[in-house]
Amino acid sequence: MRTLLHKAHHLLLAAQVPKLPTLCKRLNCMLLPPATGPVFVTTNYGVEIKVDPTFDKGLEREIYYTGNYEVGTLSVFRAVLRPGDVFIDIGANIGLMTLTGARAVGPKGQVFAFEANPTTFHILQENIQKNKLINIRSMCVGLGETPSSMKLYVNTSISRGSASLLSGEEGSKEVVVDVITLDDYFQSNPVGSPRLIKIDVEGFEIPVMKGGTRLFHDNPQFMVCFEYDGRKAGEAERTFFNEQFKDWNIYRLRKGKSRISKLASAPPLKEMRFADNLFAIPKAAQSSFPAAIFE
Repeated sequence: MRTLLHKAHHLLLAAQVPKLPTLCKRLNCMLLPPATGPVFVTTNYGVEIKVDPTFDKGLEREIYYTGNYEVGTLSVFRAVLRPGDVFIDIGANIGLMTLTGARAVGPKGQVFAFEANPTTFHILQENIQKNKLINIRSMCVGLGETPSSMKLYVNTSISRGSASLLSGEEGSKEVVVDVITLDDYFQSNPVGSPRLIKIDVEGFEIPVMKGGTRLFHDNPQFMVCFEYDGRKAGEAERTFFNEQFKDWNIYRLRKGKSRISKLASAPPLKEMRFADNLFAIPKAAQSSFPAAIFE
């Protein structure tokens, strides 16, 4: 029954009918048995993923009841990634986007998944093995501006994916993790030009990008999807992103990351007073991306 309810929710999202997906989710919550612990769920994109809705009230609870999470973002990724492509997932969490991307790029493609939290990384490994995907290389490290060891602040009262290399909130558990740079990693492990880079590292996006200077400035032909929180970003952060992407077009999903919709030009960063995923594409590479994803 779970699969049928998940498909109904996904179809309503795809149909873009206002309010009906929310009503369908509420119905799913009433009809599906309450979770009692970890369970494998098949997502609407066909990957099996271990979730624990009793522990994680964000991504994992959403997947359990709907088979989706950030379906708008995932729909863009599936449209952009082609067989044989390279996908870099920074902040892979338990692997929803890693696994979905691995299916999209196929056996001739490659996925590089970085997850700094050792506990979360263990679940990511379980999910990769469960799906028998051999085109994923996963690393239990953080990414930053320089190689180092840093404290990772883990606050499970928020969600599993809220761990951050920035100073944690009161009650956070501290775990020391290794941090490397994008440039150092791919200098030692050369691959072809990536097609897509996703960065979702709870406010640590700028150090990640600074550690990938060569990658970002050596004739980039890839899309970057990164989380931007306009509620917290200051002038220094906006200045960095505006300079980093001065020769790129920046988009956001018209209806937000949780709804299937077209990419529309993002407003100036100083006008964004909310958190959302942004999608950046080099102007010189714009024509290599499918026109159907844009307004």
